Amino acid sequence: MTGDSAPSLLARAIELHRQGRLEQASKQYHRILREQPRETQALRNLGTILLQQGDHRQAATLLGQAVTAGAQDPVTRYNHALALQELGDLDAAVAGYERVLALDPRLLQAHYNRANALLAAGRHAEAVAGYDAALGVQPGYADAWRNRGDALLALRQWAAAGSSFEQAVELKPELAAAHAGLGAALLSQRRYAAAAASLRSATALAPSDPQALCNLGTALLELGEHAAASPLYARALELSPAYPFLEGQLLLTKLRLSDWSDFDLHCTRIRAGLASGKQVTPPFPVFAFEDSTEAQCTAARLWAQAWFPPDDSLGPVENHAPDKRIRIGYFSADFHEHATMYLMAGLFELHDRERFELYAFSFGPETADGMRERVSRCFTRFIDARSMTDRDVARLARGIGIDIAIDLKGYTTDARPGIFACRAAPQQVAYLGYPGSVGAEYVDYLIADRTVIPDAEEQHYREQVVYLPDCYQVNDHTRTIADKSFSREELGLPARAVVLCAFNNNYKITPAMFDVWCRILGAAPDSCLWLLVGNAQAEANLQREALARGVDSARLVFAPRMPLADHLARLRAADLFLDTFPCNAHTTASDALRAGLPLLTLAGDSFASRVAASLLQAAGLPELITTSLQAYEQRALTLAADPERLQALRTQLVAKREQSSLFDTPRFVRGFESALQEIHAHRMAGASLPEMPL
Repeated sequence: MTGDSAPSLLARAIELHRQGRLEQASKQYHRILREQPRETQALRNLGTILLQQGDHRQAATLLGQAVTAGAQDPVTRYNHALALQELGDLDAAVAGYERVLALDPRLLQAHYNRANALLAAGRHAEAVAGYDAALGVQPGYADAWRNRGDALLALRQWAAAGSSFEQAVELKPELAAAHAGLGAALLSQRRYAAAAASLRSATALAPSDPQALCNLGTALLELGEHAAASPLYARALELSPAYPFLEGQLLLTKLRLSDWSDFDLHCTRIRAGLASGKQVTPPFPVFAFEDSTEAQCTAARLWAQAWFPPDDSLGPVENHAPDKRIRIGYFSADFHEHATMYLMAGLFELHDRERFELYAFSFGPETADGMRERVSRCFTRFIDARSMTDRDVARLARGIGIDIAIDLKGYTTDARPGIFACRAAPQQVAYLGYPGSVGAEYVDYLIADRTVIPDAEEQHYREQVVYLPDCYQVNDHTRTIADKSFSREELGLPARAVVLCAFNNNYKITPAMFDVWCRILGAAPDSCLWLLVGNAQAEANLQREALARGVDSARLVFAPRMPLADHLARLRAADLFLDTFPCNAHTTASDALRAGLPLLTLAGDSFASRVAASLLQAAGLPELITTSLQAYEQRALTLAADPERLQALRTQLVAKREQSSLFDTPRFVRGFESALQEIHAHRMAGASLPEMPL
């Protein structure tokens, strides 16, 4: 070092560093290291400057060299671990922080950042313990309480997470992330009003936080405040156009309101995004506007990859010892008064107990209704899994020796796909609750029929399709229709009109479908359209859309919700059920047919658009299946003008109801159980299942 001694150069560099003249200090440190590459203090100090400047890779290299050269002080080791953490080398960072803590067990930031690294690595239980250690050093550390809440959220310990966030809010009321986390914890506990209050606080403090805006929108949706939720999603999408899966969530929310503003634009963006493999929509909204099986399966695959990748932490699943009975696990959030149970209760009751042992894994709300009491009696064991993690549920199912795990939810409300990602059973089967592929490699089979999944569409499904001999949809033969005869007047219907009923949820009504309905109303002046009340905003929007199409809004009659048996009885007041497309009526369609109400459908390519066609085939009325909007419209007009034909169809439905395969539960159960036995037998034999039908 010509002209200067190494100590004097180092002293000058340190003084520049102390004064905050980092560029000059860095030059001096570089000069020293060219001559003395192992000068510990220069390595350490230059590494620290680079860490401050965001050059984490070079900082990690220099600080690592400083440690190797002999710098064993906690600060150097801490900075090295921090640089590794910033680079995403989380395991090395955790190990580095542990070496720091071995030197100084009271170093708060080492405890805190170690826990942060564990959280980022998905080691959530260890992260909680790490935050507890940090809080042992400083109990009033609000950020540690907040991040501890995040770890507990990931562990599905909602109440504990909420308590942690509450501590953070109390200590630091201006901490927006703590309010947002508390809102998320309350949302998971179904405490929607409290969640909304916390999330409003979060968005007031951080109005540009798209996640808090989205969660507030979800809380408001659950409170029935659909009109308030939609602009929150729109604002979040405006702030973050690439926010994962948000475009589809916004579209679905608007469809629930029958708000068709920018409908074509949303659809175009979602289709383009899916074609490019982008995370533009959850899977479920795609059913509402898109008939492409390929697009639906792409959306499901992207969702599974993002949120529910395979989890091998429990190791490979094993067949349990051969047993006389096959152990079936049914997994659902809907073991209560719910459309799924209205269909499945009879199946549970008729299962052959000599051949099958049944277990229910319930992760829905705790209820005391009649359906919960009825179905819970059908199982060897009814397990309340609400507070269990996905991994713990899968571990329990393995411990029981479940042979076949049947997911009744897919990607619908309160679903738990993570259970199946952990592999709860040797064979995992999707059935009923979700009309499509879940796009995940760990779901082995999908139970369907030849109508809902034609041969040409099977290529798009990741699951192996198991074809039942009749309609895939089970129906409970014990369901009753109220012994009531509603007059049209008491239902608010015109006494002499042709009543066209469309009782599907609002999100299934697309602008194109409503165009057709309005043309039908226009061509059949003595008709009215009977719709189910969804929400006040949807009702007002549909009335406005009718007027825009030249139809008097008074010809739209909105039916309130009522008990199921009464609802089935009032369906008799209609003349014809008009189905939606591309997402058909499902349980709603079988309700109509059970009540003797003829149903007209349009069958497309996808599962969701062919459900009603499957039901009509099983009910013996294939003539009510059309394959184009034009044919659908013409058939509706022909039927509306022919009351005798409508009456004949009604008579045929009622007369054949008990004989049709659609409502023959014992017949369905035999086919369903044969499918389960085939699946199990091939697993035990170590072979793949050949193509069925059975």
